[in-house]
Amino acid sequence: MKIVFLSIVALLLSCSIVELEELLVTSNIDVYDYMLPQSEDIFIEFSLDVDKDSTQKMFSITKYLTNEVIEVDYKWESNTKLVIIPVIKLDQGARYKISGIGNITLKNGNEHKVNFLESFYFIEKVEEKLEITQFSPQTNSSIDVYKNLEFNFNIPADPKEFESEFSISPALDVDFNWSNDYCYLSITPKTKWDIYTLYKWKYLEDKGNFLTQSNLIKPVVEELSWGKFINNEFQSYSQNLNGLEYNSALKIKFNNPIDEKSFLSSFSIEPTIDGEFLQYSSSTWIFNPSEFWEQKQEYKLIISKELQDIYGNYILEDYSTYFNPVITPISIKKIGINNNIDPGIVITDFAETMPKKVLIGNPPGSDLYITIELESTGILETNYKEILLSSISLNGDFPKTTIPQLTLVNWISKTKLLLHYEGLLSGGSNPWDSQTYLLNIQKGDFIDEEYNIIFYTTFTIL
Repeated sequence: MKIVFLSIVALLLSCSIVELEELLVTSNIDVYDYMLPQSEDIFIEFSLDVDKDSTQKMFSITKYLTNEVIEVDYKWESNTKLVIIPVIKLDQGARYKISGIGNITLKNGNEHKVNFLESFYFIEKVEEKLEITQFSPQTNSSIDVYKNLEFNFNIPADPKEFESEFSISPALDVDFNWSNDYCYLSITPKTKWDIYTLYKWKYLEDKGNFLTQSNLIKPVVEELSWGKFINNEFQSYSQNLNGLEYNSALKIKFNNPIDEKSFLSSFSIEPTIDGEFLQYSSSTWIFNPSEFWEQKQEYKLIISKELQDIYGNYILEDYSTYFNPVITPISIKKIGINNNIDPGIVITDFAETMPKKVLIGNPPGSDLYITIELESTGILETNYKEILLSSISLNGDFPKTTIPQLTLVNWISKTKLLLHYEGLLSGGSNPWDSQTYLLNIQKGDFIDEEYNIIFYTTFTIL
């Protein structure tokens, strides 16, 4: 357990009541070095009605290295959406900055501080000619009668145009199976290729041939890897099971098309874990667990010798392998505490126990901002934010038991979190008669250790 004592001394010169309104500023330029196509406008959106004239003057586009200001026009599509239009077309491949820094005036007269800065590249669309970048089987090669004819393209193809220009002889009925992005095509005979036949295909100037024959090769495991589904497409992260993440799926690829019933009956994992099987291709299967792999648990994957391919060939012997899921926990780099969004006191040495003094205004019912910067997010990706938030607590325990209200959670970046609390109490001007608070971040499988920061609020009138 790591403990830090922190004193917070309130410095009160004058008090006023301000109506707090949360203004959110977003843009389609929402990631570092965004790739902006020529067809896409640049826009800024506000969660509240703002004064248009003063607001648009805050936002500008400049060249990234020279800071040369780009002349722009402003167009308001609504009371809360501003479109920024360069007067002269941006340079192809050039890097730019869009910024808006200062105070934005709302329609009701209140002001809100904004610090918006992002970078982007301008990409002008260039028409490309469709080309076959890869095809299988290769010209003059031999295949079995169940193998598909496969093509990869440099850009999305027009299915109607390709299918009308494509021919194969001797002619037979085939199905054209396109990927979602139309950059991959698998051509499958409705029954199977005729055995011992030389087929020739042609598309415009491209052509090839292949010879069909029966398959006597026994099935073997060609690839055993792990990955995840992204936009309904399986992405492999490793060509083996090393580094298997707690929420990933398994991919099993064979050299031959596999009989479905045979695969389902011959596949097992010990200890048992629930999940579903997806046939990704005739020779590839995905096992997608319905629960997380257990950390530090050793699993055994087994494919028994009852496995059979569609040609009737059996696997030579039982196949088995062991693997252990890996979880890289979240690690915290530093924590900042203040009465505004700027980190007042920054804590990096969590082993230090000496009290720290910092002037932070904390009259009764006032605000507290906590920034937490992560050393790493581990491998949790989409889940780590929720996991970290659920492990954080802020409580007052002496002399009064009180729980401040968390009113704002803002992920400034992938590794930086800003929390806003309201309703903190204040004690006297000395540590022994002050209100004490404990900021706790619990240790767990996903967080490397427990973090405890003890601080007290004071109320000093000068």
